[in-house]
Amino acid sequence: MKSGLETYLRLAPNLCRDGHDIKEVAEKLVEKIECPNQRAHRLFEFVRDEVAYTMKFQLRSIEDLSGNTALNARKGFCIQKATLLASLGRAVGIPTQVCFQDIINHDLDPELSAYLGNVLAPHGLCSFYLDGKWVKLDPTYPKNTCLQSGWRVAEFDSEKGALLPAKKLDGSLHITITRDWGCYPDIPEIVYKAIIESFWYKDLYHFWEILDRC
Repeated sequence: MKSGLETYLRLAPNLCRDGHDIKEVAEKLVEKIECPNQRAHRLFEFVRDEVAYTMKFQLRSIEDLSGNTALNARKGFCIQKATLLASLGRAVGIPTQVCFQDIINHDLDPELSAYLGNVLAPHGLCSFYLDGKWVKLDPTYPKNTCLQSGWRVAEFDSEKGALLPAKKLDGSLHITITRDWGCYPDIPEIVYKAIIESFWYKDLYHFWEILDRC
């Protein structure tokens, strides 16, 4: 293992509340898989497809952004799914980071788009250290959701990574990255503050009402 990567192997406190649960699930998922790339592929598809995506969430503290939240509920929003994937990777010996972006989802429901605006921030994903380099992996949208919605699927690639595709299946715009916040060994406090201080989070129940209508 390359020197200096130890930080990205620890189950950091905001990233993971209960290392035992994370490790147990991760080891079961990659049982009999030795290759780190194949392990990463299995973990990525588990989080992408078997942990549902939802924008309906509530945070009592920064710990609710941890991977355990999504693991226990089997659902989460982008940051919770990203922290779960990063935690699972570390639990089986793969260095990982959590990363953040501002994105535009061009296929949001019109009412939701009118309320939130064009830019969704912060959006969460993660990166894995594979074959001597960092590759970004975004497990946000399950494969079935993508196919039902006419979206391209973020497919695992150990060389190029797996970002949310820029275009839908029909060629129209889907995801545009407008800002890169960088990658971190743990969830920075600035990310948590950006969420709880946002106008839509301060009126959370109204936001949920809109989601229920979409």
